[in-house]
This record gives sequence, C-alpha cells and structure tokens, in this order.
Amino acid sequence: AAPAPDWSLTRLVAADTAYTASERYAADRAYWRERMADRPEPVRLVPRATAPMRRRVHDTVLLDPATVAALRARAADAGVPLSRLLLTAVAVHLHRATGERDLVLGLPVTARRDPATRDVPGMVSNLLPLRLAVRPDTTAARLLDAVATGVSDLLAHSRYRAEDLARDLGLTDGVRELVGPTVNVLPQPGVRIDGAEAEFVPHWLGPVGDLALTFGDSGGSRLRVHLDADADVCDERALAEHRRHFLAVLEALAEDPDRPVGHIELTSPEERALLLGEFGTAPRPAPGTTWPAAFAERVRLAPDAVALVCEDEELTYAELDAAANRLARLLAARGAGPEDVVAVALPRSPDLVVALLAVMKAGAAYLPLDADHPRDRIAYMLDDAGARTVVTTRELSDALPDAPGVARVLLDDPATAAARDALDPTDPAVPVPLDGAAYVIYTSGSTGRPKGV
Repeated sequence: AAPAPDWSLTRLVAADTAYTASERYAADRAYWRERMADRPEPVRLVPRATAPMRRRVHDTVLLDPATVAALRARAADAGVPLSRLLLTAVAVHLHRATGERDLVLGLPVTARRDPATRDVPGMVSNLLPLRLAVRPDTTAARLLDAVATGVSDLLAHSRYRAEDLARDLGLTDGVRELVGPTVNVLPQPGVRIDGAEAEFVPHWLGPVGDLALTFGDSGGSRLRVHLDADADVCDERALAEHRRHFLAVLEALAEDPDRPVGHIELTSPEERALLLGEFGTAPRPAPGTTWPAAFAERVRLAPDAVALVCEDEELTYAELDAAANRLARLLAARGAGPEDVVAVALPRSPDLVVALLAVMKAGAAYLPLDADHPRDRIAYMLDDAGARTVVTTRELSDALPDAPGVARVLLDDPATAAARDALDPTDPAVPVPLDGAAYVIYTSGSTGRPKGV
C-alpha cells in the first residue's frame, strides 16, 4: 500500500520559518518596499466602510459565449492567459470610473512555491498589490502587456505576506489600506458526480474591503463574473451600474484591443437618450425651494442613509437633521431669526455642518469666520455684517476679538450642550423666504477693506 501522505501542519510552519530566514525573504521584502514606497492612496470603486462587513450585495452574470470566445482569442493573440485580460478590464473600469491614473488592484495568490506548501492543506494564500499606470490614451493592448509583466513580477515575490508589507509601510489599517478592488480568477473545470455533470460556483469568498470581482472560468464558452461589495456602502443599484459598465469594457476589449481606453463608450443607449433628450432640452421652470426645505425632503426620502462622514464619526440624515434642529431652536431662543446674521467659527468637523444647517433653519444667514485671521479683520466683518451671535468653541473663542453686542454660543460648554440637548429635535418650522440671504462671504480685502457678498 502506498504510504499515507504527510499533511502535518508542522511542514507549513517549518517552511515558513525557513523562508523568513532566507535570502529570498530579504529580496522579496526589498522588492515590495521599493515597489510600493511612493504608493498612492488606493483608488476605490465603493466607499470605504467604517465598520466590519456585516452584509453583502451580490450580482452574477454568465457572459455571452461569443464574447467569451472573442476574449479568449484576444488573450491567445497576445500570448497571455485569459486571467491577464480580465485583470486589464478591471483596471480599465477602475480608471474610467474614477479618472485616476495610478491604480492598485488586490490580487489573491496561492503563495505555494515549494513542495512543503504545495501539497499540505492549510491557508497560505496571500493578497498582493498589482500596481498599474493607466492613462486615457493607453491602449488595451499596451495595458495588457503591463499587466502581464506586473503579474509575473508579483508571482515571483508572492510569498512575502501582505500583512508584513502593510506593517513595513506603516499602514495602521493593514491590508485594507494597501489595495483597492480585488480580482480573483478561479478555474472551474466541469466534474461528474455519479454520472451527472456538475459545476463549481463560488458562493461566498469572505468579507471584502472594496468591490470584489471573481471570475469563474469553466473553460470553453462558459465564464461567470461575480461582483460583491459591502451592503452598508454599496446598494444593488450601484452594483448594477458597475456590472453594466464593466461588461461594456469587456465587450470593447474583445472588439478592439488597440482602442485607447479613454475612447471606450460606457454610456448606454437609454442614458444617451436621457442626456440628449430630457436633460439636453431647453431649461424648464423648477419649483422654488430653500436649502432647509430641500434638505428636509432628503431626510424624508432617506432618513437612515449616511449624510456625513468625518474620520470615524458618521451621521445619518435623520441624526444630522435632529442635531441641526436642536441647535436652531437654541439659536432662536437666544435671539437669532430671519434677516439676522450668525457668525460661525468652528474647525472642519460634524459640528460645523450642523451649525451651518442650524443657522439656515433658524431663518438667519451664516457668516463663516477663520479664527486664524487677524482680530481686526474679524472685528470688521462682525460689525459690517451686523452679526449678533457667534457659534464657536471655548478654545477658538479666545482667538476671536471682543465685539460689543455679539453673544457667543460655545458648543463645547457643558451648560450650552445641556440646554441644546434638552430641546425638541423636530424642525423649528421657521418661515424661510426664497429671497432671503443664506450666507455672507467676505472677499480677501487685497485691494482694500473686505467686502461682504
């Protein structure tokens, strides 16, 4: 009888220990550090989620056999596997969707490059960055050459862990900061089970940080495209748009690999008719509305949608509306109302957005102030605009000039915060006229005194 195979995990551990102590490890590390030293922020196709993935949105399409045959023919003409052409298509889609030219795709690889790792069951796969330069005048054929070279170099250094590379580069969020969309091409040969033909179809490959495209290649005329994204930051409609545009890119690459990628037509006949017909007609009257009213309508339509993101903090439309309503009521209680001007001196933060919206909800116009400006300039602006209230913080308040008759609302003052939080979060329903001022902005004053407009 044949000896039982040695599938001990100690073989994987020993192989990894030997690799990390080898010259190959040092060479791989040096390659990746140089390749990604001036890396860009990864270009994304969907917004970055602020929390671990909980739900996914998924779409699958089986490509038309004629398209698959054309794609295989293009890859064969170029002397590369079909997977390289599919990677090229993803890079084109990313470039056309964002306009960016320095792209980093995430490429899952097996990283099994020696006998010990090749036949022992265990998770040794790796996710590595494929960095590509794409311009509008780059042809698909030229980009395909770059992809083929890039993948060849990547595979030659594929044992160096992406986690280690992210740590080398000082990426606090790990691999998620290293790559954008991920691309996985999975061979799916047909099998027979008890005489019946079967097909392997990837159902779920795990959490994704951006749009993930998985290709199931069954050979011949069968090729499936699977698209997955985090449902918290990408809905079914957005995913369907990515699918439609990506399929248009595949069709274009199958038809003419020498076409510049910037010339690929992504607009559908329906979209073109909408742009040239309805949107391209003469201007039509639109119902007049104020900014607070337009915002209120958005809150009504999508209260739970994310309206504001600042670092790790986010507010839905309903939360932003409630916060602005409370502050608007506080401002009204302190004398602000229609035809008044309320100055706002706050850092870029959610509080700034809340304050600007609250001032308009109170019927007043906001006057943005930069606390770094000279005191005499700020004093002039307050006096010239007739501002009677300044919304600010205790720290920035010290940098503002004393202005007679101008009250200060310090958002981080405990008493102010308590008074605000105790107020009704519903809309204050202050009448806001269409011809009322929404804001007052001052010129630089380089040719004289600043002028408010």
